[in-house]
Amino acid sequence: MSDLNYTVTIDGLPWREDQLRRIEYERTLHVLHELKLLGAPIKDGDTELSDIDINWLDPGRAEQISLEARDALGEEGFLELYADVLADSARRWKGWAATYDPAKVTWAQIEVEAHGVGFPETMAIIGGAASQHDALATNPEHFVIIGDIESGQRGAEAFGMFGEPVYMYGVAQENLPDGMPFQPDESYPIRMFGEMATKDDDTNFHVGALHQFRPTADGFDVKSIFVAPGDAPKAIAEGHKIHFALEIINSMKIAYAQKQADEAEDAALMDAAPTGESSAVDGTWNVEARGRQGVLTLRAEGDVLTGHVSVMGIEADITDGRLNGSAFTGKVEADGPIGRVKATLSGTVEGDALSGTIKVGIVKTKLVGTRATA
Repeated sequence: MSDLNYTVTIDGLPWREDQLRRIEYERTLHVLHELKLLGAPIKDGDTELSDIDINWLDPGRAEQISLEARDALGEEGFLELYADVLADSARRWKGWAATYDPAKVTWAQIEVEAHGVGFPETMAIIGGAASQHDALATNPEHFVIIGDIESGQRGAEAFGMFGEPVYMYGVAQENLPDGMPFQPDESYPIRMFGEMATKDDDTNFHVGALHQFRPTADGFDVKSIFVAPGDAPKAIAEGHKIHFALEIINSMKIAYAQKQADEAEDAALMDAAPTGESSAVDGTWNVEARGRQGVLTLRAEGDVLTGHVSVMGIEADITDGRLNGSAFTGKVEADGPIGRVKATLSGTVEGDALSGTIKVGIVKTKLVGTRATA
């Protein structure tokens, strides 16, 4: 596995890791103080912290305490705690949206070049498909993320490191609305655009983002553009460039750590003492994943696994397959709706029963199946 590394460019200028981390720390402290002001308990272990105590937290500890506090609130707790704040935020955004003109939006762009982690696993974190906990960890000003950006997502965050969070929902689409003062970069083959609407009454307040991705041999490039109504404070777009950068690189770090953990888990499975003959894996298996039926065809040749996967819309031959007794791993690669999909298959066979997982990016799905009868 190649090491994770990346570059961040904002307004054509490179940004260092320490610059981004300092801003993240300051926003983390801001959120902790506000949570406490609104009545949320801020604790370090069993000790409740004062505002002075919060100021003495080092960055790593502040980040962890903030994540724990936001995660513990959940959607219901957040909505209760922030009820008055959210009503005020919605009022402000609706006011700015009332004079919306796509040709006069305020917009800002960042570029990230990543190595050592792929697009699908990073998108699973950014888009919320992996878990809300991980999505909250990508930025200290994320409060709620439910669902994923492809099928529909509701959430709450503060835009641009400015003002307060807004409760909203949105769905990604491929095409950019007409009239925008910028166009997609055709050198990025994967793109999605989404605008947000207030959750209380479905008002499109025209805050959105164009995310553009270009897979590379060992990672991907991303070019993201944030847009806001022209009458909204210009500081929002300026600040959201940095918010975006933190969100993307933190998503990559979470995805990379999960990738390492999964590879270690697969290695442990294969290195364990064999529990049966490799030939027991041979055959056609009727499997179920997320309630959907599929078929695995597995072939054992010594300690090499070959075969075919037809599961969850993935149709591909198995490559780099390994066997150790009745344990197996393999990789598959196929075209999908958001580009080339890479997945890892692993599991064990016991008699006529199969159990395992198929992992697309970092999202694991349980597989269970039985041997097909002739």
